[in-house]
Amino acid sequence: MQAVLPNLYISSWYIITGEGVLKSEGITHVLSVMKNVTDSPALSPFNRLVIDVNDDPDEDLIDYFQASAQWIEDSVAEGGKVLVHWFVPTIYTLLIVAWRVNRGARLSLLRI
Repeated sequence: MQAVLPNLYISSWYIITGEGVLKSEGITHVLSVMKNVTDSPALSPFNRLVIDVNDDPDEDLIDYFQASAQWIEDSVAEGGKVLVHWFVPTIYTLLIVAWRVNRGARLSLLRI
């Protein structure tokens, strides 16, 4: 699990399924970008957003950027720690986090 910003982390499915990994890091919110995790017992204790898509280069994730960035922003604003995860790493999944990071940078500049 890797911190991207304060209270925003990324990881793969394999890392976060270890017993107690998310709780030990204080994770409160989980954004899943992969198929078949809606009913995952490992993630049931957390506030969740699921983007139910295949994690591969052929998936069009652009339609999910705005809503997922807003969900991340709202979760952190209410004091949460957010993890964005996928099954296996692809650049397309990381774009969701990059969209949020870039959006946050623009918002900070607008507040100055």
